[in-house]
Amino acid sequence: MKSPIIALAALSSFLGTITSAVAYEVCEEFTVHWAVDHVHSLDHDRDGRSVGDTMMVKGTMTTTSGVPVGPMYVNSTVMPYGEEITDEDPIPFFATMHYIFPTGRLSTSGIFERHDTGLNKDLPPVQFEYSIIGGTGLFASARGQMVASTDEDGNRTLNFRISCAD
Repeated sequence: MKSPIIALAALSSFLGTITSAVAYEVCEEFTVHWAVDHVHSLDHDRDGRSVGDTMMVKGTMTTTSGVPVGPMYVNSTVMPYGEEITDEDPIPFFATMHYIFPTGRLSTSGIFERHDTGLNKDLPPVQFEYSIIGGTGLFASARGQMVASTDEDGNRTLNFRISCAD
């Protein structure tokens, strides 16, 4: 049997190799507008909202000048929210979003809250931020942030900040 000190030294050496810091900076930033085309909700358990209920959204992305870019898809699931919540309280959702561009796909994920799980009109808050968790094509292995907001004209915008290693 190995001594605990040798085992700790080996573990420390291993952790040192996987936790080394890499500096990243924003290497690409772009913005698109999006609009919801369709919302579909699935009530998996008891009537009304409950943990595990799913909401799927299909949207369309355009450039800021209105040129179609491609579709986006959202799959979100109601998360546990405790026993003290009332019907007036917002519902926490975990969402994964996929954005299909001509040059590849980007994926993000994060948490948002909404009051009504089935209506198109109750979009997430005016601004929220998701992590970019990967992509394909031009966006293979992408990391960074996507910030969603509403501009002064009422357009929903997605601002992508792609990070690259120094």
